Amino acid sequence: MDRTFQARVTIGQYLALLLCTFMAGYGLWNKEWPIALVFMLLLVFIIEQLIHSAYTVRAEGELVIRRGRFRKVVHIALQDISLAERVKAPLFGALFVSHYVLVHYTGGKTLALLPVNEEEFLKTLAKRGCKVG
Repeated sequence: MDRTFQARVTIGQYLALLLCTFMAGYGLWNKEWPIALVFMLLLVFIIEQLIHSAYTVRAEGELVIRRGRFRKVVHIALQDISLAERVKAPLFGALFVSHYVLVHYTGGKTLALLPVNEEEFLKTLAKRGCKVG
């Protein structure tokens, strides 16, 4: 049975949305059409990526990573995953701590994933035979 996990929205993504919205409004208010158009297009790409990002653990033994319609879908065989671990990284000293799931797979490659329910995501990977740290 396939299991899909939605991607979490981070503070940085909210700030990018706010900045692009402000710049698009500024461009419209001051009749700077090129600036408004560029930031409106950027807003479409950011919102589309936020809405359509998901991670699917398929019954066929595959992890499918979708990060919006405009980006390439990544397929990783679960047997190629050497380690999946939860990482906490402090940002700005101790004021803000970022957490994510770091997936190590063949060729020494890594991916940082932001599932909404990290613990359940790791449990699902462990049930499918992946090493979880």
